[in-house]
Amino acid sequence: MRSLPSILISASALILAIFALWEVRILRKEVAMEVGSEIQTIDRLAKVHAATVADLAAANPANARQGLLPSYLAKIRLDGLPAHRDFKQKLDVLERTNTELMTLIDLYLPHARTADFATQARAFRLCAAAWNDRWNTLMEYYMAGGNLPSSEIACPPEFAAAVAVELAAAE
Repeated sequence: MRSLPSILISASALILAIFALWEVRILRKEVAMEVGSEIQTIDRLAKVHAATVADLAAANPANARQGLLPSYLAKIRLDGLPAHRDFKQKLDVLERTNTELMTLIDLYLPHARTADFATQARAFRLCAAAWNDRWNTLMEYYMAGGNLPSSEIACPPEFAAAVAVELAAAE
């Protein structure tokens, strides 16, 4: 027969194990809710990114092949900075959107449910980081009278579709 103290210790251990499992289930639900909101925010920002790029390209059809940043540099050299204030504000929005997306991708990627999203998100992140670097150095090229290197980086067009599939998988 077991003694009363050993029965009490066993019962206490069982109760603690049940509470620990219950706590783990609650934490998993909270993480799932946070991850769900992150992918929804990524989806919203990816749409803002695509709309901003399309808006900038539509505002600059003559230099579309050149890329956004080299064409902006040519414009401000020709007409001056104040004449293209609206274009610069849109480029600033694009830079902030890229930064937000890169941060959210870093947070969400360990929880990604689809391999395609993980691949496209990494490619988008690299593209956005390179674009932001070019944008941040553009004024230095302007002041020095130089041109940006001719390596305009196009973000993967499949990113939006991969986000949509990931969003569906998360729900």
